[in-house]
Amino acid sequence: MLMKFYKFKTISFKRYLMAVITVGIFSLAMAQDLSFEPNSHQKLQRADIFFFNESFADALKLYQQLYKLDTANRYLKFRIAQCYSYLPQSKEQEIKLFCEALRFPLPSELINTYVYKGYMSYLNADSNMLITQKRKNVKPYRFDTKDAFDNICISEDSRYLVFVNTTSSKNQIYFLQRVGKQWTNAENITSQVGSMGDCFPSFISKDGKRLYLTKYDGFDSEIYVSTYDGVKWSLMKKLNSNINSTYWDAHACESPDGMILYFASNRPDGYGGMDIYYSIKVDGDWKKATNAGNRINTALDDDYPLLVNNGRTLIYASQGFSKGANKHDLMYAQYIADFIWSEPKELGYPFNTSDDDFSYVPLDELARAFLYQDFMVQRKKVSYELYLKTEIAVINENAKYLGTKRIVVRNLIDPQDTRSSVIEPGVKYSSVPVFPGLYTIEFKGEGLESKAINLLVPSVAIPDTMLVKVSLKPAVGTNDGNNTNIWKPISK
Repeated sequence: MLMKFYKFKTISFKRYLMAVITVGIFSLAMAQDLSFEPNSHQKLQRADIFFFNESFADALKLYQQLYKLDTANRYLKFRIAQCYSYLPQSKEQEIKLFCEALRFPLPSELINTYVYKGYMSYLNADSNMLITQKRKNVKPYRFDTKDAFDNICISEDSRYLVFVNTTSSKNQIYFLQRVGKQWTNAENITSQVGSMGDCFPSFISKDGKRLYLTKYDGFDSEIYVSTYDGVKWSLMKKLNSNINSTYWDAHACESPDGMILYFASNRPDGYGGMDIYYSIKVDGDWKKATNAGNRINTALDDDYPLLVNNGRTLIYASQGFSKGANKHDLMYAQYIADFIWSEPKELGYPFNTSDDDFSYVPLDELARAFLYQDFMVQRKKVSYELYLKTEIAVINENAKYLGTKRIVVRNLIDPQDTRSSVIEPGVKYSSVPVFPGLYTIEFKGEGLESKAINLLVPSVAIPDTMLVKVSLKPAVGTNDGNNTNIWKPISK
């Protein structure tokens, strides 16, 4: 998955040199230029950078400016709600906007309602705290808002990130890995892959082992790949002649299983301008490329393909739908059958503007999951499970609890969906899987006072486990020592 950032006054022809799905955002330093008014797409990208850098108040201001122009926009509601998740005294607004964005009913009890915050979330129901855990001694990476960045690629499992710093003409390529919740300091891999400032990444594979780049030599554009062995990136290798023709070939991306390659080319057997093609890997190499067809391709440029939702949604940029020549719209189509896609739809505001729009990929994993798995998908949802790994402690200084504890999860959207799990004596944890939704979770056991909370799961970007801790007290009159099946007195 990828996106592109560039300073506002970058020459538009540069988009043909980029080996990516490109998206324009001016450098934040340009925000001081009062003669320039960013469009909605550029504001959205600025807000995402602020959110990535954990400048949530700054991100909130920009999301709210966009929201004023479309107060029904579910994606903007989602992003504003995310900002509220990290700001004090905003819980009511957070839950309200999440429920509106997700089309969930508003819980009657907001005090005991918690919102899943993504990978490495932790819920302590005793201290009314749901946080994302951060590993100590890991310095998180922050984008320097004075620099300009191109071609940000994020793996679908949200573990790897690649970008180009274009502040100087050297076009340095950087690689980051996520450690826990945090992105590590960037490693300059320009020399490792063999770029002389003329190569731009377009896609990093789901497992982080393959990086596709486009190399531009002033006259031609060709697709290369570099592989990662866990320590170092290899010198990039040019793909075979089934992919690289004597024409312009660029912007490659893989299917999740690595067996299908989508890319763009202006070879003469297309429908006009740049067309999207695909190739199948057989015996370790790419076979003859096939045009993606006239449902996707038009008489004008169709470019910058990206597969998301485990390969079931195709996002790309096209000139052939509403803007015409030299102006791309962001489009998306859903998988129907092998290499057959639904009629493309425009992504709409705030992603498409009156300017040239190439791509939009949220830096935040939950926002990506919501946009791809919910916002774009009208029929069958594509989502992952969140496992609630629950520990129930019993507070009693006089006796040890010998009974069975239970977790009961009720889906407030679908009342028929109720699931439970038992924690047997001597067992510390039990897990219950849930999908994105709104749930009531009850913690109970024989002879114990029960406790209930609400949990809102806005989206799940990757299969995840959330640790849940809660303490229960003995019910009145149950720990007097008479019921030896439940309590074992502690000798003092």
